[in-house]
Amino acid sequence: MRQFVCITENNDWEGESWRFWVPSDDPVLETIKEYIQDKEDFYQIDETLISEEEVDIICKYAREGYMMSDNKVEWVEWPKEEISDEDDDPLYKGMCYRYNKKPEEDPEEDEE
Repeated sequence: MRQFVCITENNDWEGESWRFWVPSDDPVLETIKEYIQDKEDFYQIDETLISEEEVDIICKYAREGYMMSDNKVEWVEWPKEEISDEDDDPLYKGMCYRYNKKPEEDPEEDEE
């Protein structure tokens, strides 16, 4: 069974915090850890492993607000370009998180 870690975003402007449950084996997780090192006022990561079953329960009973308080992430789509300023923040309101299964790669697209 898959395991998840929790990335919390504290959004003072909205007056809310959101938790994004990211698969612990997502290859982008190390990049996210590096990215949030100097953004601790906004993001925290709890690397305690939580089972998918527990995450499903947590998300089922999540608090509703501007956004759901807890969100299960299936995979992360991190920008390929260098991130230049806060306007490009891929973690802001969970923009880089994907909540559906990752699409199969089309081998024909790679040939171009």
